[in-house]
Order: sequence, then structure tokens, then C-alpha cells
Amino acid sequence: MAKKFPNILIIGCMGSGKDTVADTLHELADYRTLKLGRWIREHVDLLYYDETPDRKRQLYQEYGQWARKNYGPDVWNVATLNSMSMLAGAFSSAPYPFVIADGRQVNEVEFWKKRGFHVVGVQADPFVRALRLRGRDGFNQETAFKHETEISAQYIMDNGLCDSMIDNTGICIAEFKRKITAWLVDISI
Repeated sequence: MAKKFPNILIIGCMGSGKDTVADTLHELADYRTLKLGRWIREHVDLLYYDETPDRKRQLYQEYGQWARKNYGPDVWNVATLNSMSMLAGAFSSAPYPFVIADGRQVNEVEFWKKRGFHVVGVQADPFVRALRLRGRDGFNQETAFKHETEISAQYIMDNGLCDSMIDNTGICIAEFKRKITAWLVDISI
């Protein structure tokens, strides 16, 4: 019998490797990647199109939290769930698994666990994350590490709210992908 791949929510701080996990899951098992932050980025990019990249990161974080406070903590969860439904009808009967690549809040963990998602934390040393982000984006983002969403993601991982964890500190991309592959085999039904 073929293994069934669970829907997955990835929790992690900036630069930990969340997108690499999502991309690898797509390569391995045809996962469809969704992002809670998609809606945030679209709104901020329209409203603040001429801002510098380092300022946009701050605006993404501020706008996301503003909407949670004004429209309810699950505003981005509901938008993503509706997007899944448009893609696949009832997401629980979709012919392919979903991965949400950018969880950071406790309420996101609760929302998606209630819908049967496996929650994985992706962790990496803050110094390593800072180097990755500087290399990827070209500027220092360490001040963003102190934002409440980053603190929340770390809290989730440190307090056992994830179903499993993948460490991505100090390893090459090929080794990280091997870890992801082994982990996926372990959690598949």
C-alpha cells in the first residue's frame, strides 16, 4: 500500500529553512505550498510599493499583526483555508497534500492541528540564520528577530507544541534535504 502524506504546517523563525522544507516536500511528494503571509505581502506591496526591502520586512510584520488585532487572530488562517478550498474543493479530499510554509503563532498551530495538519518546527542557530538572511536579502535583519512573531515561533518550538522538529544548523543543503526526506518517510501513514 502506498504511503499517505499528511498536510503539514511549518513553524520556524526567519532564515531557519522553512521554504527549503516546503520546496523539498513539493519535489518529493508533489506538495502544494501555501503561505499565510501571502495576503500580507500582497497588501503591503500594493500599499508601500516604493519602500526599501529592509523596511518592507518590518511593514509585513506590522501589517500582519495589525490585521490579527483588528479582524481576529485567525484572519490569515481563514484566508489560506479559503484559498485551499478554491484550489481543491474540500481540502481534506484533495488529490495532493498541502504544506503551509510560514507558521509563527500559537493560534496558527491550534487552527491547523484541528484540521489534521502535522506541525513541524524547523530550527537553526540565530547566528546561522542571520548569515543566511544577509546572503539571501543583502541586508542585516537581526532587529526583526525580536519581533513578536519571531518570539512566538521560537516559543512554539521550545515548548513542545510541534509534532516533530528538524534541525538545520550548520549543514549543507544536500544534507538538509536528506534529513527532510527521512523525516517525511517517518511521519507518513
